[in-house]
Amino acid sequence: MKIKLKHFYYVMISVVLILSLLSYEVHLYKYYTISQLFISSFLLLLMLVFLKYEKEYKNIFWEQINKYTIIVPMFIFMIVSTIVGLLAYGYNTPVSVVSVAAMFICSYCLFFIIPIICTKYPGIKETILNIINFFCLFLIAIGIIIYFKGEFLSYTNVYGRAASIYADPNFLAMVLTTNMFLNFRKGTRFILKLSIVILSVVMIIFTGSRGTLVGIMITIVFYILIFSKHRMIKKVFISVFLFAVSLSLLNYLVEIDFFRLYQGSNGRFEMIISALEAIKESPIIGYGYASIGKFLIALGYSNVSTHNSFVDFAYSFGIITSLMYIYFLGKVIIINIKDKNKINYMCTICYMIFNMNTILYNFGGVGISSLLFTLVLGFLNYSKDKKLV
Repeated sequence: MKIKLKHFYYVMISVVLILSLLSYEVHLYKYYTISQLFISSFLLLLMLVFLKYEKEYKNIFWEQINKYTIIVPMFIFMIVSTIVGLLAYGYNTPVSVVSVAAMFICSYCLFFIIPIICTKYPGIKETILNIINFFCLFLIAIGIIIYFKGEFLSYTNVYGRAASIYADPNFLAMVLTTNMFLNFRKGTRFILKLSIVILSVVMIIFTGSRGTLVGIMITIVFYILIFSKHRMIKKVFISVFLFAVSLSLLNYLVEIDFFRLYQGSNGRFEMIISALEAIKESPIIGYGYASIGKFLIALGYSNVSTHNSFVDFAYSFGIITSLMYIYFLGKVIIINIKDKNKINYMCTICYMIFNMNTILYNFGGVGISSLLFTLVLGFLNYSKDKKLV
């Protein structure tokens, strides 16, 4: 049964990851709800098998749940908010309640169970990272062809910005940057690591993703200040040097219209202000899962998100649930921030949290941005020296 379990985990986790990586593909994105259903179902099956057969590791699972009990009331509040939003505001559907329940199950599987499985089968984690690596190299190859050729296999640039096979350039930039920081780990060959960094940065510039570029700069400074072995005076010198280089780069990008200043904020500030005003009307309960989309469309916007995960979360689930969410994220980060064995995960989460101001992440979600966010948080909570933090 041990060998069968190992093969089962390999297959299930690989399928889930590949489906999620493909969920933002231009043609499949039209059927995003269906892909969510499949991925959630596979994760539920993975959880049931784990709880049935992993007696020793199941105890670790329950210990971890006791450490992060905040997740349970957080999702209870989310479900209550969604039910109230359905009954009082008509923003939701009964499917929305099921979606939140599915997020709850997926969050446990991605944050707790898969990292625990990786303590028993370390090769699975390497498989996960390799799949992401190879897929990103594929995205870069296709993206470069499209960017210079204009079209390839029915894929095109999006408003002149590289998106590879994805529906949005920001999705591509997010996946590539996440993978780039995940490669800041021991065991990755220097040549491979350097190649991925160079190719990823070039492709990210082609995407024109402003938030991603700034997020990379912030994460690099974070790495120097927290993990660099240099003395403080050298850290300051390096930071000042990078700041000067960054200013020069930013000035160049402004000159070539990379930041698209003529577009302003694309209505993001206005949407955020509107959402914050609406939060005052229902600060405790919020309006429920996915309600922000209908709210913005009713105001005449074409977006279904403010592009700020924290604002979307507060609007949907209220202030109390948002504070629980922030407390949970803060606890995971503070516990692990000084661990030298987790530099790649810590840098990845640093970038992702900043990027939450420009793209939507849902803890427990199964779209690739949310899935990677939840999974990386789970790996950040994992330690090689101890079984689990």
